Amino acid sequence: MSEYLRNQGRLAQDKEKAAKLELRIEGFRDSIRGNLDPFEPVENLKLDLVAEEAFEIRALQIELIEVNAEIKAINKALGRN
Repeated sequence: MSEYLRNQGRLAQDKEKAAKLELRIEGFRDSIRGNLDPFEPVENLKLDLVAEEAFEIRALQIELIEVNAEIKAINKALGRN
């Protein structure tokens, strides 16, 4: 298999992974927003859940940043912007 085809395959895998990460991040974002209802009394807020989800969403964001950097590097190696 040529290097070009190998890079193309890796690029496709990374793009798929990035899309899945984005979807998971969006889900956590929506959940966090839903659990921080401004009209809910503060004593009823599920802050333990919000904190747990915030920690998870940050880890996913870091992973997404890394995957996007790899996509950028592969595109550069393939002669794309």
